[in-house]
Amino acid sequence: ILSDEENEQSDKIKELKTNRLLYEKTVRDLILLSAPSNYKNIHIDFLNFFNNTAQAVSKMEEIYSDPAKAVIGVKEYSAEAEKTATLFKNFKNQTIKDKIKFSPNEDGYILVRDYFSKI
Repeated sequence: ILSDEENEQSDKIKELKTNRLLYEKTVRDLILLSAPSNYKNIHIDFLNFFNNTAQAVSKMEEIYSDPAKAVIGVKEYSAEAEKTATLFKNFKNQTIKDKIKFSPNEDGYILVRDYFSKI
């Protein structure tokens, strides 16, 4: 029988794992997308961002078994988070330069709808 604290810890680890799996799925999905040559570096930056974030979260999952490793994961996660604004700005600026518009049924639409207005 788990105590309330142990249950709470388990729930937090499950949440981290869920997030990590989403980042990993995003990497797999992005790999399958082709990118025009002028978006090649942006595409690679997105792949690296999501992959590095997944690895950082994986380390954070070990908070109860290896706190030092988890702290490294938090630092790596923070470093990736700091790159996010620049990554999205680069993507937004390139789409503006190329006069690209995303429609709701296109893969990139969620980025335009949810993030471009904030940067």
